[in-house]
Amino acid sequence: MPRDTRLRYHTAGHHGCLTIACMTRANYDHSRDTPRGAPRPYPTPSELIQRIDGPGTYWYYDRASDLHLRDYVWFTRMQAARRLDQRFDARRVSRNDRVLDRLLEIGVFDRQEPDLPDVREEMAMGYTAAVTTRLLIRIEELEEEVSYPVWLTLRSFLMLVGL
Repeated sequence: MPRDTRLRYHTAGHHGCLTIACMTRANYDHSRDTPRGAPRPYPTPSELIQRIDGPGTYWYYDRASDLHLRDYVWFTRMQAARRLDQRFDARRVSRNDRVLDRLLEIGVFDRQEPDLPDVREEMAMGYTAAVTTRLLIRIEELEEEVSYPVWLTLRSFLMLVGL
């Protein structure tokens, strides 16, 4: 499991030396979306990290509707970090925009020396980086869906013409 004793998340891939620290130390007695008559316990940071480290792709589509705002942003930052590592491994940096990759890295991961941490800034940047990562992944998936059939159609046309 990519975590340490201070409950910071780090990926096992390209960004393995960077961490994402839990943004709150609040103890909630029940989940945000739980009914009053049957409250569910609020997940611990360790349980949230386990949800991100889960097999398959459920971790990426987990809406985390049981979390309060700061924990939700932390959760989506972890989702973005894992997805960015997968994207980096799949692309091998050849077609990536390195400036965009650096901006996403700055937004998703915690500050490192000499930059000082600022909770408000990290909250805003983490939210923005998580949204941007989701949009980027969605755009790349759509590009793959659109470009392959066009290429296949062009190849079929050229074969019909005899070129």
